[in-house]
Amino acid sequence: MSRRTATLLSVCLLSCALQAQNVLVYTDLLWRGIEKHPSYATFNVTMVNAAQWGAMSTAQFSAYDMIWLGDWSGSAYDAVFANRTTWTPAITGYVCVHGLDTQAHSQPGVTTFVTDVVDWLLSGSGTALCVGTDVGTRGLDFLDGFGITGCTGFNCFNNDTVIPVMPMHPTMINSTQASLSNWSQSSHNRIINFPPGWDIVAEGPAAQIVVICSPNVVPPSCTFTAPAGPVMDDVVTTLDVTSPNGPTFDLGIEFSTDSGATYQAATAAATSPTLPPALGLPTGMHDFHWDSRGDGVGVMMIQPAILRASIDDGVAASECETALFDVDNTMLCNGICGDCDLNAAGPDILDALAAAQIAAGLMMPTPLQVACCDVNSSTTVEILDALFIAQSAAGLPATLTCL
Repeated sequence: MSRRTATLLSVCLLSCALQAQNVLVYTDLLWRGIEKHPSYATFNVTMVNAAQWGAMSTAQFSAYDMIWLGDWSGSAYDAVFANRTTWTPAITGYVCVHGLDTQAHSQPGVTTFVTDVVDWLLSGSGTALCVGTDVGTRGLDFLDGFGITGCTGFNCFNNDTVIPVMPMHPTMINSTQASLSNWSQSSHNRIINFPPGWDIVAEGPAAQIVVICSPNVVPPSCTFTAPAGPVMDDVVTTLDVTSPNGPTFDLGIEFSTDSGATYQAATAAATSPTLPPALGLPTGMHDFHWDSRGDGVGVMMIQPAILRASIDDGVAASECETALFDVDNTMLCNGICGDCDLNAAGPDILDALAAAQIAAGLMMPTPLQVACCDVNSSTTVEILDALFIAQSAAGLPATLTCL
């Protein structure tokens, strides 16, 4: 991953974090490291003491987007240890365990580290967990359900040099050795054991582990390109999908005519090579032809539209959108357009009788009896054009295929 790509990911993670703000903080520890996050004031934070923590159920722990266990020592963790078989199963999201002293120091690097850790934790699904240093007093015994242990002995790894060994990891993307070091003891314990497949993201001297993270799930990415507009009828678009998690993905496509406030399923044109919702598509380039007229867009007037693709590779999901473009299907209706039954929204199809009356300048019956007809026998319901109205008015043959 390039630094530019990782930086863009970091921006995305911040956006995701701001959408998932339910945080549980255990206050018998020195928890205030999380307050260094610049958006902490926007989080929905619940603070519980030891007695409250001990009374919680697995379902209650699972209701949070993140659980924060800060820094401290010894008996402060007794309640966390006592009901670890209750809260451990609730952790279904990302996990970060570190030996850094984020509570007691105010260097800029502390805020940078806390911000990136919190943003990453909240970017995933499920309930995430952040665990700070226990300064070696317990060896992280309350994490035995994860298979994690730390060094033992008070301040068993006092150290002022911290090296990002995975600098492109989301928790390290904005940190450097200089920003993580020289906090007047940046770390107080080190991690000994952890689950296979977890990432070592920062170390002290002699490869002593000080920050670990559960496996980082990188979501699939896509670009969705549509013509600049104005466009009409079948809108030809191109979707390019890449995924680090597998060769296939599932696809859904929606459209919006209110700048993304609401979406509804987009109808594929008969000519479209890709027909969402689709399962097991190969990653790479795909063409999608949107039946904009069939979806009623740009018929009464020119309308701006956005198409959104939702992709899921079985491990993670993401979305991408086209730029805003104008849809103009008004030229496909050369005669009467409108709500002709007078009691429902949207355009309706005029029947031959109503068309003839309109062409002859006669009054229309109220309410109109409207027949839905397809002038050219295509699969799309259409509004009658001026030629058909004239033919009907003149009594000439004008065959309708009624749907």
